Amino acid sequence: MPYRDRPSPKTNLLLRSVTEDCFERWQSKLRWIDFRAGWSFYAQGDQITHALFPVVGVFSMVMTLEDGETVETATVGREGFVGFPLALGANQSINAAIVKVAGGGYTLDASSMRTELLRFDLHNQSLFWRYTQAILAQASRMTGCAHHHQLEQRLCRWLLQILDRVDQPVLQLTHQVMAERLSVRREGISTVAAALQEAGLIRYSRGRLEIVDRKGLEQRACECYRGVINDYRRLLDPGLFKAPKN
Repeated sequence: MPYRDRPSPKTNLLLRSVTEDCFERWQSKLRWIDFRAGWSFYAQGDQITHALFPVVGVFSMVMTLEDGETVETATVGREGFVGFPLALGANQSINAAIVKVAGGGYTLDASSMRTELLRFDLHNQSLFWRYTQAILAQASRMTGCAHHHQLEQRLCRWLLQILDRVDQPVLQLTHQVMAERLSVRREGISTVAAALQEAGLIRYSRGRLEIVDRKGLEQRACECYRGVINDYRRLLDPGLFKAPKN
């Protein structure tokens, strides 16, 4: 879905937070891109030729195992960028970057990003290193979450992580997509989603999921949801992921 009134690049936290001279050098090289749900910006093992800074929409970082099973390791929206190995001087992806919620953002060629991070500007280097630490912390928490928390807790956490990165409570999500991202059977998602709907927390019909009671989801979500938020606030911005007031 094209965004005719394209949001400013500075809608993205990282582009808003780099030094002004860095942003000026990058601004002419930023290119808008629309992305649809299910599209892959790059596959696992690909060379990363561009960074992508979302301003609308959400990405899943997904790792595929040898048996074909997939594991979601992190969620990325307008607080970050897709292609974080570039911040560490690497150029090969360790997972796939797949669109979870359609939207758009700005790409920047990898060479321009590397050049800037080699200028030894401590502010910009620290910013991207801290973001990388936040992504790795999120991945670590997701590993523990998958092994120790109940599916209902995990689904509530997963939905809240999306909700934090979009501006409206209605999401286009199928049970199959939710099952794949949480590495569980579709039947398990259907059972839990039905229970959440019965409790008045969500409304779901034919791939359309509406969050009705955010606070109720927060109460049922596992500790990983709050842990990830605290990591991002500590490392990037104390005001990140503030829930809208009703």
